[in-house]
Amino acid sequence: TAGPGGGTSGSQTFTVQSLEFGTAPAPYPTLLANNGARHVITGPRLGNTQIGETDGQPNATAADMDGDNDGVTFLSPFVANGTAAIKVNVQNAPTGAKLDAWIDWNHNSSWNDAGEEIAIDTAVVNGDNTLIIPVPSAASVASLTATFARFRLSTAGGLAPTGLANDGDVEDYQISLSPAPTTVYVNPAFTGAPGTDPDGAGPATAIGFDAFATIQQGVNVVNAAGTINVAAG
Repeated sequence: TAGPGGGTSGSQTFTVQSLEFGTAPAPYPTLLANNGARHVITGPRLGNTQIGETDGQPNATAADMDGDNDGVTFLSPFVANGTAAIKVNVQNAPTGAKLDAWIDWNHNSSWNDAGEEIAIDTAVVNGDNTLIIPVPSAASVASLTATFARFRLSTAGGLAPTGLANDGDVEDYQISLSPAPTTVYVNPAFTGAPGTDPDGAGPATAIGFDAFATIQQGVNVVNAAGTINVAAG
């Protein structure tokens, strides 16, 4: 192109990268101005859908504003000192990927406290992956309490709750922490996955919440004034 003095000026080509951001409410780091988690849209993703955004979309319930939070399913209640199961669906990762994830157990609007990273460079495969996680005592609540989780998928892994990743996906979720049950059930036959109903029409509802294989597991979870029912034999 001709320059002002009759010379030739060069031309430059810029590539605008499409990014995926989170949705957790402030003061969680979601906006670009807060170095919110963001991923270049390429490579592995959480679920079937991924839509580019210009910035984070923080809102009170971490609601999915554009229809692409479809990679994570919570399979069981979260009760302090119990166990919980989470299904993570991974797509476009034929050789696998790495998952980093956090739950704000003490619901203080931060994912930086000890024990809150529930998946650290966890290897996952294309398709469904089930995480079995311990729920710490920090998750103890007197009534049903909302808190927030962040899931980040990438090829390299090693991610923090903030910052740019060169590929992958991020999804934020509001979840509920449950108070300690007043009655738990103990039976050595209760050996299924957390969240599954171990006795059908029986009184227990979910392994890891009110159904346990050992007395000690039941003691760890039950309300201080609660009851532990132990199967005969």
